[in-house]
Amino acid sequence: SSGVYLCGHSAGGQLAAILLSVDWMAECMIPSSLIKGALLISGIYDLRPLVPSSINDPLKMTEATAKENSPITVMKDIIKQSKSRRIELVVADEDPAELRRQTDETWQVLKHAGISSNSTLIPGVDHFGVVENIIQESFQVTQIAIEMMGLNIGNIDKELKNTAV
Repeated sequence: SSGVYLCGHSAGGQLAAILLSVDWMAECMIPSSLIKGALLISGIYDLRPLVPSSINDPLKMTEATAKENSPITVMKDIIKQSKSRRIELVVADEDPAELRRQTDETWQVLKHAGISSNSTLIPGVDHFGVVENIIQESFQVTQIAIEMMGLNIGNIDKELKNTAV
């Protein structure tokens, strides 16, 4: 359907979720309804557990900056701006337990608020495989994206092979 769909993996999932919290009309006179939905893949929605970890060495986040940049702290705004959006959260079954927990917690908040959303555990892939396989039309995450956007694309591989260039 016409509009913008956000997609992000890992830290990109965190950034896409933050974008869902913005009142775009107040910021730049663009209706928030322009963003139709989001596919958040193995996102991190609470950065605070990273602060004491080695992952934070190059980032140098404090507890305060981690909290400030965590989607879980702006869920009220995400919910307010996303009443007519669809939010798909996916996480790899081989992702760290903390990412799986955060995905479920985020989805529970969205679901409880009445936001059109789903949370899907993708079997047989790790943190990178869950996004690397998105180029395969039959991959579950690809199918979620196609369905969310209401696309009727048929068999792309077959069509491309039959197209003369």
